[in-house]
Amino acid sequence: MIHTLRSILAMIVFIVVLGLFTLLAIPVLLLSFGRLRDPLIQYVGGFLGWVVLATIGIRLVIEDHRTQPDRPMVYISNHSSTLDMFVILALGLRKTRFVAKYELQYNPFFFVIGRLTGQVFLQRQDREKAVKALDKAFNDIREQGLSLYMAPEGTRKHEGVIGPFKKGAFHMALNTGYPICPIYIDGASKLAHGGSLISKSGTLRIVLNEEVDTSRYGKEDVDALLNDTRNLYLQWSGC
Repeated sequence: MIHTLRSILAMIVFIVVLGLFTLLAIPVLLLSFGRLRDPLIQYVGGFLGWVVLATIGIRLVIEDHRTQPDRPMVYISNHSSTLDMFVILALGLRKTRFVAKYELQYNPFFFVIGRLTGQVFLQRQDREKAVKALDKAFNDIREQGLSLYMAPEGTRKHEGVIGPFKKGAFHMALNTGYPICPIYIDGASKLAHGGSLISKSGTLRIVLNEEVDTSRYGKEDVDALLNDTRNLYLQWSGC
């Protein structure tokens, strides 16, 4: 019962803070001509992630093994729980844009804040539109020296501990020449499995692993890069 009550409270906190964030972001971004976009995403988004997790009673233990944390890169993570979104926000990744499913824009707060801060929404069922969105993101990312976050499993509802990986993140890494930073979220599915909005309290171990050097792969080696990276996740998860 306590888990249900804390989870409901966390949902209310999320909606309220997201609404306030949206109201704050509109004048700040307009008055700064967009120059404060990255601090807003990093710090206010990070606060949103932490406060939701704290409300549920979840503590993060973070291990950072990145060798060049200030360098632009493609971040990826395993995805098996509703908690993952808040975990990634709480990390406060620097100068990063997030790829999310198109349907999130049906929430007016997500639509406004996502558009204002330059997030990428993909229509995964429509490959042509998804490719166009990624192409546009590619240009912005290269020009502004941004990092990108994607969940290559695409959905938190999949069979097995680690689901099949889609190619988008790996194409993007090879096209930009960026390294890949695999983030491993350990234990989220045990607290809130799949699409469940009810979560138990507990501790999550988050590992930002050493970057995967993509310069060893040609653009035609996307499948090899995908498989090599997914095998890391299978090892970490004990599969």
